[in-house]
Amino acid sequence: MNTLLNIVLMAVVTFSCRYVFLAQSIRFELPGLFRRALDFTAPAVLTAMWAPIVFQTPQGPGSVVLPYLLAGLCTIALSLLTRKTLVVVGFGMLLFGVARWWLSQGAAV
Repeated sequence: MNTLLNIVLMAVVTFSCRYVFLAQSIRFELPGLFRRALDFTAPAVLTAMWAPIVFQTPQGPGSVVLPYLLAGLCTIALSLLTRKTLVVVGFGMLLFGVARWWLSQGAAV
């Protein structure tokens, strides 16, 4: 029963937080500082996803697998040049896929 109550309360909290931002009937606007801070959400989440892939290898933390690092750097460079999210995500996935294939072929540096 306690677990069910916790799940229901978490659902209510999650729904209410999202409803405030999405409901047209509630007039709510974030101050400019918060809106500017939210611009960094996507890069922060993406960094949290790619950094462990590049910097935590089977050899131990801190060692870098060169193909992953090169693929990551190329993806960052493309994102700075094009600013097109779909192109960058597709290119990055392709590069990481090629890097994994290259490692599976025994060509690790």
